[in-house]
Amino acid sequence: PAAAAAAAWEEGEADVKGAVTERPEAPLHYYMRSMGENPRKEASDIFRSFPGLATPENFHLPHFLPVTSPDDPRLFSSALRISSAGAHMWTHYDICDNVLCQVVGHKTAYLWPPDQACNLYLSGSTSQVCDIRDPDLTRFPRFALAQRARVECDLAPGDVLFIPALWFHNVVAHTPSISVNVFFRHLDESAYAADDVYGNKDLPHGERAVRLCEEAVSYELEQLPPYYRQFYARLAIERLERHLRNPL
Repeated sequence: PAAAAAAAWEEGEADVKGAVTERPEAPLHYYMRSMGENPRKEASDIFRSFPGLATPENFHLPHFLPVTSPDDPRLFSSALRISSAGAHMWTHYDICDNVLCQVVGHKTAYLWPPDQACNLYLSGSTSQVCDIRDPDLTRFPRFALAQRARVECDLAPGDVLFIPALWFHNVVAHTPSISVNVFFRHLDESAYAADDVYGNKDLPHGERAVRLCEEAVSYELEQLPPYYRQFYARLAIERLERHLRNPL
């Protein structure tokens, strides 16, 4: 599917591709992402925003997806991305499954499984480790453990990469690049945040569980002397690990 789209851009959309390639010597990196028609309330939809490009002949959803029609209610969003060589995304996770379809140029995608969350120094859904290829291991020592679990995927035009929900990922463009991300939901719609337009807002039940844990640490445990605080903190960790081993 992406190969067909690449051919369409080569033949009929030279102005779009030209905007990416005409100044390869520019010192600044750039990154552009399509938005919804109402960016604060609507997710990006290339089938509606770019009907001349996202035609069935030029680009269609990969046949192996559970969602193959733009009208399927499980389809959350589709985003067109254009970037310069050298541009890279921050390491983050999304709560939707998605596929990255490479149309023009070459990228490398770096992925970590969800069980590396404790080693990625998260702030919200984003890792604080900015340079994954030369990380500051003095500041982020556990990141070395995450690197052992890292998966690398080199993407060329026509390649499609499946990124499961909650898998951390970071993408580096080696050349000027055009790609399309398609996000889709596999849970009931009620499980997701109603105001999420990017597919990266935590599930409400998960967000509340994490917040309650943080409140317990910041208030309840702080009421205890250090000796007792450490004991009950370890007890709380054991209970959480028990839920991971034996989910309800």
